[in-house]
Amino acid sequence: LEEYIHVTADRVYQIRFHPCAKGVVAVLASDAGQQAIYVYHGLVLHFIVGRSEDGIHSFAWSPNGEQIALTTKKSKEVRVYDVRTQELLSKGPSMSSIRPCRIAWLGNSRLCLAGFGPGSQRELAVYNAEDLSKPVAKVAIDVGPGVLVPIVDDDCSIIYLDDRGSRLTHAFEVFDDKLVALPKFESAQPSLGMAALPKAYADIAKCELLRAWRLCSHTVESIGFRVPRKRPEFFQDDIFPDTIDCATPSIDAAAWINGVAATPRFIQLCPQGMTRLSEAPPEAVHRRVFAATEIEQVDNTSTAIDAMLSRVDDNGSDACPNDSGSDWDD
Repeated sequence: LEEYIHVTADRVYQIRFHPCAKGVVAVLASDAGQQAIYVYHGLVLHFIVGRSEDGIHSFAWSPNGEQIALTTKKSKEVRVYDVRTQELLSKGPSMSSIRPCRIAWLGNSRLCLAGFGPGSQRELAVYNAEDLSKPVAKVAIDVGPGVLVPIVDDDCSIIYLDDRGSRLTHAFEVFDDKLVALPKFESAQPSLGMAALPKAYADIAKCELLRAWRLCSHTVESIGFRVPRKRPEFFQDDIFPDTIDCATPSIDAAAWINGVAATPRFIQLCPQGMTRLSEAPPEAVHRRVFAATEIEQVDNTSTAIDAMLSRVDDNGSDACPNDSGSDWDD
C-alpha cells in the first residue's frame, strides 16, 4: 500500500485519479445533504468542486487534469469547472431525463454524454466544452433500461458504450461533427461493468484498438476490439499515433497543487521489428494479363462468287436442254 486517503463524508459514489499528477484523487461524495467532488492528496483535502444540492450523476477529469466536467440530477445540466480555482467555466443543458447520465472527455476540448431522452430513449451527445448551449452531434441509440457508460479512445475518436445489464457494447466514431455507428460487440453474458486498459496493453501487431476487462455475473473476461486492415504486416501508424503514457505521472502532486500545468507524456506504440505503414514500399499492382488470340482474316469473297456462278450454270443447262435446236420441221 503506497498511499491512502481519509474521506469524511456520508457516502462515496465515484473515485477518479488525476490523469497526470501522482497521488491526486477526486472523490464524488455526499455530506450533509450536498454532493461535491473532493480533491485529495494523501490525507489532505485541497479542493472542493461543484458543491450543489442538485445532485451529481457523474464527473470526469480533462486529459490534462486542469478541469472537471460533471452532470447534475435535478437541474439536468452539464458543467465544467476549473479544479484549482473552483470557478464555473461553462454550463448548459444535458439530457432531458433525470435518469443517470454518464460523462467523459474527448480530448481537452469536447465532452460526450450518454443518457436518456424522452420515453427511455437512450442517447449519445457530443458537446464543445467552451459552449455547452447545445450539442455538436447527437444520436438516438435505442430504447432500454440499462445505463450506458462511455469509454473514449482519443487517438481514434471512438466512443465505446458499455451497456450495463446487456450483452452488447456499442461503438461510435466522431467524424466531421457526426456520430457514425460502428459494429457492435456481443458477449455471451450481460455486463456488470467494463474497464479499459491503456493503449499500450492492446495487441498493436494485430490492429487491436482497445483491450478491456468486462465484469460479468460469474466471470471477468478480457475482450479486444480490432479493425481489419489491408496490409496488417506493417505497423498502422495512421490509426496508432503516439499515445498518452498513463502509467508514468508527468508531474508531482505538490507542483500541480501550486499551479504548475501538467503536460501529458506520450509514448510510441510501434512494436519492435515492425515497419511503419507510412514507410512501407508501395504495394505491388497485380494486373490480370489476357493472352492475345491471333485471328486469321480470310477473304472468302471470290470463293462465294464462284460457287454462285457454278449453281447458275447447272440450273441453266437443266432447264433448257434443246436451246441450240428448233422445234419446227423444215
